[in-house]
Amino acid sequence: MRYLIYAVMWLSPLAIAASEHVSVKLVADHETIAAQQSFSLAIRMDMKDHWHTYWENPGSSGLPTTVNWTLPEGLELSALLFPNPTRFVDAAGFVTYGYDKTTYLIVDAKYTGSDPSISIKGVVEWLECKEICIPGQQDVSLTLNVGDPSPTSLAKSIQDARSKIPTVYGDEAPFSYASKTEMVGDTWTGTIQLTAKTADWSPSQIEYFPGPNPNGELKNHATRRQDDHWIVELDYNIWEENVADDLEMFGVLIFDDGESYKIPVYPNKGEISAVAKASNSNRKGMLLILFMAFIGGIILNLMPCVLPVLSLKILSFIQEAGESRARRMQFGWVYTLGIMVSFLLLSAAIIALKMTGERVGIGFQFQNASFVVFMIVLLFVMGLSFFGVFTLNPPQVSGLTGLTTKQGLSGAFFNGILMTLLSTPCTAPLLGAAYGWAMSAEYWQLLVVFQAVAIGLAAPYLLLCSAPYLLKFLPKPGPWMDDFKVFMGFPLLATCVWLLWVLGTLEGSKAIIATLTLLVFLAISLWLVGKSLYGKKKVLGLSFALLLAFLGGWLGLRINAPSNIEWTPYTAEQLASLRGADRLVFLDFTAEWCTTCKFNEKLVIDTQAVRNAFAQNEVATVKVDYTHYDQEITRMLNEFERAGVPLYVIYPGSGEPIVLPEVITQSMVLAAVKEGSARLNQMSQL
Repeated sequence: MRYLIYAVMWLSPLAIAASEHVSVKLVADHETIAAQQSFSLAIRMDMKDHWHTYWENPGSSGLPTTVNWTLPEGLELSALLFPNPTRFVDAAGFVTYGYDKTTYLIVDAKYTGSDPSISIKGVVEWLECKEICIPGQQDVSLTLNVGDPSPTSLAKSIQDARSKIPTVYGDEAPFSYASKTEMVGDTWTGTIQLTAKTADWSPSQIEYFPGPNPNGELKNHATRRQDDHWIVELDYNIWEENVADDLEMFGVLIFDDGESYKIPVYPNKGEISAVAKASNSNRKGMLLILFMAFIGGIILNLMPCVLPVLSLKILSFIQEAGESRARRMQFGWVYTLGIMVSFLLLSAAIIALKMTGERVGIGFQFQNASFVVFMIVLLFVMGLSFFGVFTLNPPQVSGLTGLTTKQGLSGAFFNGILMTLLSTPCTAPLLGAAYGWAMSAEYWQLLVVFQAVAIGLAAPYLLLCSAPYLLKFLPKPGPWMDDFKVFMGFPLLATCVWLLWVLGTLEGSKAIIATLTLLVFLAISLWLVGKSLYGKKKVLGLSFALLLAFLGGWLGLRINAPSNIEWTPYTAEQLASLRGADRLVFLDFTAEWCTTCKFNEKLVIDTQAVRNAFAQNEVATVKVDYTHYDQEITRMLNEFERAGVPLYVIYPGSGEPIVLPEVITQSMVLAAVKEGSARLNQMSQL
């Protein structure tokens, strides 16, 4: 599935931006090569600002770098030789393998022809990732002379990179090994046993990197010393149980002295001695993970995505401080129950998706633009409530926003749900390792770890509820609470800004504008609700407020909808060609910062009636983008006696242009198209 997704991404315009983060060159260790002698080519990749590319096995996600060569006759090349990778673990615990520093992917080469020089060309494709992933593509080329060999200034760098390519295992290796992979349905486990050939070989540390596996990926691995052996235990996550007859798997072992070996691990090789599983160690390991999850949950209360909503808790503490200890404990346990139920549902959703073969991580719902918009609206509405734009009495409230602002046990429960929703895109110290362990563990272990995080998240609230003397450190209720409530609305708006940034990353700038449009109409709507809910014209006010909210949603959807018109970018040559071919041409002078332009495009031009008229009259639609200053476009605007955009012009072939006003309607555009078509017909009859 991931290969299909990235294949589609490679066809997108995003690939153009890749050169901003990764520069790619084709280099060689010789500028003059000798015929019939081997030399080295290399793809040099320079990563900037901790962006990274991928090894031949990318791991949980990603794609390996590839080259499509165009070679002269007589040049023989090996496959790409990848140096030892670095292991990357993201906030959700997913493991990938690749490079975040200057890297040389080496190719062994030999020229057997007779030309005095050769030209080598290729197209390099890669995936570069940081917070987001962008597919990259670069044409590379290199011309080499043929004659007496002469090294380049990069010869030493390429030689150093070659030393980091793992050696294919052979008899000269200082160790022998046996490997065994057990495959039972979707449960695959493996064991590699290393034995020293001489007493001199005694590594203190071993790293293991798995090669590509078409049936799944390495979920966990552990290395340990046992008697005279080194043991590497492997645990796989399998999504394809049917094993090909010719399946081969390899792994790379990297030792503390820098030596590395590429060893076949399947088909099985040799005999494994009896290996005792360290169950007690595993038990201790899980206890440590649970402790980390609990402490991480406590720290999560201080993370930016959670801290703004603590205002809800602070206010409720102050308001309920005068109640009995039993009542406070009820609030604490119900709030905790809300968090635990939410984490239970979240972990169940992750398990369900994992069972279908999907790869998900913590906060996966924030990869869904609709959910992000929902959270923006929810927090924005809560912020308006804090600012006093509207006030709803608890008995009349419905929906999640009202539930979170209610007093009593139901309010505590739904505040727990809200806290969980906001906490999922964040990680705290210790949580990354705990989440990562849980995502690759058994399903019951995942459930337990998530519940440990939930209890940690709720622990501070429970502590205050169970220890009344701590409440004396909170200020007494008073008029200051109204000002504090307004003040705490600002962190909610700050969270909305962050979520808008997330939305922009997912869907682009149009989605941000669409959501802001919705929020403006929603704010006016809720202001009307606040004014009319307890007044005499309640029904009229609420109806108008509802209408405004729907209008905001409709406008937002229209703004974010993709254009159904095929626009051609303006060039003087393109316009002259279309007019010379006696085409009817519609010119849209527009800019990204022009509000009138955008409303005209979405509400007038990109409508069914206008699109039909364009199609029936074979209108060529040309977009003149004035987002950035352009001297030629400025001159054209001046010719039409306009100081800026929007400007709409219809050219009937080489005839005189028809100029429309700044604010247009459907009937204006249709009439202009009809007039232009009539003029074009008259000209063709002359």
